[in-house]
Amino acid sequence: MTLSSSRLMEVSRALRRLASPCRLCPHRCGALRLEGQRGRCGAGSDLEVASVCVHYGEEPVLSGGAGVGNVFLAHCSMSCVYCQNHDISQTDARHPMEAGALADRLVRFQEQGCPSVGFVSPTHYLPWVVEALALAVDRGFRLPVIHNGSGYESPEALGLLEGVFQIYLPDARYWSDEYAVRYSRAPGYSKAARDALREMYRQVGPLRAGGDGVAGSGLLVRLLVLPNRISGTGEW
Repeated sequence: MTLSSSRLMEVSRALRRLASPCRLCPHRCGALRLEGQRGRCGAGSDLEVASVCVHYGEEPVLSGGAGVGNVFLAHCSMSCVYCQNHDISQTDARHPMEAGALADRLVRFQEQGCPSVGFVSPTHYLPWVVEALALAVDRGFRLPVIHNGSGYESPEALGLLEGVFQIYLPDARYWSDEYAVRYSRAPGYSKAARDALREMYRQVGPLRAGGDGVAGSGLLVRLLVLPNRISGTGEW
């Protein structure tokens, strides 16, 4: 299901109502982000990105030979001690970007031949992301969109996204909330992630690839393997 730009703007407005007081992620920190406060994640009232680039390191079934047009969002709802993107999520490496400018970059990815675009750690910026998608659709954007996240999602926000993302690429990081708190400061991670996976599957179903072997829709779950069985991978 592809949404029109007007419908996407409705979704964006609904998500903004979850941003102030903020309850976009399971922390439900209550920050008045639209009034300038920063949330527990560090995000405020403006969209901030760390990088916008063609990324060749995603799963081959998503990137093909052309790479995914990725938007790496600044900040994160989790604080993983092992984060490979810590220079994005836990530092000041961030740049404000207007939704219209981001929309232009999405269209540019399409012109470059990318099979899809992806938003990395989008949860805390969902209202702004969906607004940019609405503007991009008005400018001819038609690619599948990937929600590339940690699995730590709010059911209230996730439930508004049906039809917005064609591909979900979540992590399954912790079976034990004890470890989720200790290593990622993410209380309630296990239940939040399991509930999120069910909702994502309901929305998009199993991963489906075309004749070129590149997926255009569906759910692809990454099982994170951590030392000493911390992630409880076998339980998933």
